Amino acid sequence: MFSGIIQAKVRVEKASERGKNLVVRIRAPRGWRIRPGDSISVDGVCSTAAKVSKNFIEFDYMPETLALTTVSGFIQGTEVNLERSMKYGDRVDGHFVAGHVDARGEVVSVRNGVLTVRIPQALSRLVAIKGSIAVNGVALTVTARTTKSFSVALIPYTLAHTNLGKLKEGHVVNVEVDLLARYLDALMKKR
Repeated sequence: MFSGIIQAKVRVEKASERGKNLVVRIRAPRGWRIRPGDSISVDGVCSTAAKVSKNFIEFDYMPETLALTTVSGFIQGTEVNLERSMKYGDRVDGHFVAGHVDARGEVVSVRNGVLTVRIPQALSRLVAIKGSIAVNGVALTVTARTTKSFSVALIPYTLAHTNLGKLKEGHVVNVEVDLLARYLDALMKKR
């Protein structure tokens, strides 16, 4: 479980195929003490540290993750947002983010600090104005929505400390809707 408050921004050092999986190596942020098996949000994708050294962390991504997220596009130099998993008792500054990406979204526009992202129409019913949403792992508040997109306002701090500041029209991002909306939708469908 994560809060959507990004703790580091690093670059992918290497991405290579291993069978049907993709192995991604990132530079280890200074001061982070990571052990194999630790969960880290990498651009909003809950990822298990498979191999760790003082200088790097490696993750193995399976075909389903590659099909549903932007991980399949990670190459050397790709900048990613990182967040370590929360510990019980931690303060939650953002909102609850599971790291279970619902869909890839396409950036429609970035204007005057407002980011608009196109999402699958089936997902839009789970997006509420003033509700929570995560884009590339960043906890954000929805300011507007249509049946095909949503918008969020990005403050200067977010633009400077996450990879959202480099987004342009046509870029693809990881989108996770609010956990409560997801569970309420599942319960309502059972009725």
